[in-house]
Amino acid sequence: MTQERPLPKFPANRAALIVVSFLTFAALVSWLMMRYDGSALPVILFIAPAVIGYFYYHRRRCPECLSRLKVRRDYIDGTERFRLLLDCPRCQIAWDTGQIGDESSGG
Repeated sequence: MTQERPLPKFPANRAALIVVSFLTFAALVSWLMMRYDGSALPVILFIAPAVIGYFYYHRRRCPECLSRLKVRRDYIDGTERFRLLLDCPRCQIAWDTGQIGDESSGG
């Protein structure tokens, strides 16, 4: 049987570390581009989204065992509204994100 738990909040100190690291990276890249040559711009345009994407999708891992989570919509009876749950097949835990969606509004 699958347990249901609330998804733990993202720690503020970890979020601050990610933001500060990204700002430092962006400042360093800007300085290097001004100092040397601007021909590295296409490479930077691919690296920056990759770094951001890594931290965004890392959140899609189970807080218990770090395996990938599967997204599931749990529809509320008689409506087009749903709760967004993240299922961990290894731990048998359904993590409740606290987000409510509505199919009738295009979401």
